[in-house]
Parts: sequence; C-alpha cells; structure tokens
Amino acid sequence: MSVAQLKAVGSAEAAFAAAMAEKPDRADLAGMQLQLTAARHYLDELDDSVAADVAAGKSARLVEEISLADSLAELWPARNVAWRRSADVGQPDGEWIMGHCFHKGVGVDVDYARAMAYYRPAAEAGHVLAMNHLAYMYQDGEGVDVDVAAAVRLHERAAEAGDPYAMLSLGEICEFGVDTVAPDRETAIAWYKQAAARAVELTESGLLSKAISGRLRLESAEP
Repeated sequence: MSVAQLKAVGSAEAAFAAAMAEKPDRADLAGMQLQLTAARHYLDELDDSVAADVAAGKSARLVEEISLADSLAELWPARNVAWRRSADVGQPDGEWIMGHCFHKGVGVDVDYARAMAYYRPAAEAGHVLAMNHLAYMYQDGEGVDVDVAAAVRLHERAAEAGDPYAMLSLGEICEFGVDTVAPDRETAIAWYKQAAARAVELTESGLLSKAISGRLRLESAEP
C-alpha cells in the first residue's frame, strides 16, 4: 500500500477516534475501528471477482441483502398473509417486503414483473429500500432492459432521504462508470464520504468499511 493510502486510512482512524472521545456513550462504535484497519488491506486483496461486483455496482447491496433474505425467509410462514394484506391496501412497507420476496424468491417463485409491481408504488411513496431494490433491477436488467440512468435517479432519491446504501451504490457507479454513466472521480469520492458519515451514524460497520475502501481507491490513485 502506498504512503498516500496509509495516510488516508490513518486520517480516517484519527477522525473515528476523535468521534469516540467526543461521544463515549457510543461504545457500540468500537468494533468499527477494526473495519477501518481492515481497509488497509482491502486494495491489495481485491481480486477479479470482487472487482467485477464492485464495477457492476453490486457491492453496496451485499451486507444488506444477505441478512434481509435470511430474516424474511424465517418470518415468511407466520407473516406472509399479513404482508400480502398490507401490500394490497397500499402500505409501503408491505409493498416493499412482497416486492423483495418476489424479487429474490423468498417463500414464492421469483417473478420480476410482480416484484416491480410491488416495488414501484412503495418507491413512489418514498420507501428508500423499495427505491434501492427497484434501482438494482434496472441496473441488472431483471425483468426490464438495463437502464442505469433510471437506477441512478432512484438511488439519488434514496440518498437524499439519508440512505447510505444508495450513497455507496452511487459512489461505485460514478467510480467505475456503468453502461451509459461515465466515470466521475470527484463525484464518486463525494458519495463515498457521505456513505461513510452516514454509516457511522447508523453503526453500520460493513458499510463503513466499503465506503472508506472506495474513497481510498480513488484518493490514492492518480487523478
């Protein structure tokens, strides 16, 4: 790792330590320091398969979706009737949950058309998870033609509402350039910084590590 990278990580760790000193009651943040230290090794360990996921804008969703799918699958037998009823009367939480179940095949067969039919009204109502997951479908071409511009618009709305996963997704899209969206180094760095700050607020350690790693990749590279 270069001197510039080490300095950048050291600066992030110092800022984290200062935040801990200012708010000692936030002891739950202590584990994040390990994530910051892990960022020292991230660039050197980034293999081709991980790089491909990042370049495709998929990295941001990994932490969220693994735990989410497990949780919904566990709750499906007892809660699916209530979720369906909630969605049928236009409740955004119910619409998003049913959308995700059809999107990922949780308790039902995968059905992209039905997933989008549930996601869309929830996203229009301002549900950030629905916005992000609908964006992923546009980004990956699941049931629709790939439309990264539409994905970016949805992620931007979710980011404006304070969602860090959307911020990280936008950072990755702007860093690497995806489909019709050209790489934009400065915008990517700005999104990564916002994602990291929000991750600290929400004590999302995995997300924090990804945001810092993205920022380091760009700040240590030649502009």
